[in-house]
Amino acid sequence: MKLNQSCRGKEAKEALLAKYDIRPISYVKLLDGQKKDGCCGEITDRYYAFEFKDKETNKIGGFFVGYVCGHEFLEMIEIDKKKYPLFNPLQNLTSKNEDGTGGDDTPAVPELECDAPESEKVEWDPLNKEVYNAIHLIVTSWSGAPYGDYANIINFIKRDPSHRVSNKVVKKVNYLISKDAQCRPLIQIVDELRRDYPSLKEFEFTEMSKIIEEMIAAGEVEMNYIE
Repeated sequence: MKLNQSCRGKEAKEALLAKYDIRPISYVKLLDGQKKDGCCGEITDRYYAFEFKDKETNKIGGFFVGYVCGHEFLEMIEIDKKKYPLFNPLQNLTSKNEDGTGGDDTPAVPELECDAPESEKVEWDPLNKEVYNAIHLIVTSWSGAPYGDYANIINFIKRDPSHRVSNKVVKKVNYLISKDAQCRPLIQIVDELRRDYPSLKEFEFTEMSKIIEEMIAAGEVEMNYIE
């Protein structure tokens, strides 16, 4: 379901919040030359992906907004923006944003997560890193706004990045990737992004692929959409 109304300005946001339950999914750096339609206007740099759920019908959808509009939404729904650090798939950025994110060698997976004190680094499970990166790369590559399973998985990982996701989550991500409009596996999606953006970070999905191959052998899954 698409959000067919503007969310520019406080009154528009209040009207949306009265009608929908809204929760964030991700905060992503826009790649040079990319275009994302935001409900607050044209997106030119960084953007948030949000899920919205109709309070009466329970139908869900997703939308994008630029970072200023996104910060306003987070304030209104009382979520600390530090819980959604910038996902930047590129290397060798030259400056930091005004909120301290996006500097040189910004990690695709942030070192600080959830409610941990800022002085404490959270130990990420390796599989969680792969799943986290996979979903954010899908968001980066695809034009449509994510919602539903994307939000559930990302927010589950954020609650405790050290708690390894189940194989069922990997199976779900494999299914989500199968919905690519061009029927590309994840590795091809990343390779095509790197063709256009040579400074794309290196990503590995060996654990995810191994789990899917085991599921294929067991007859649980038909195809590996990771590799």
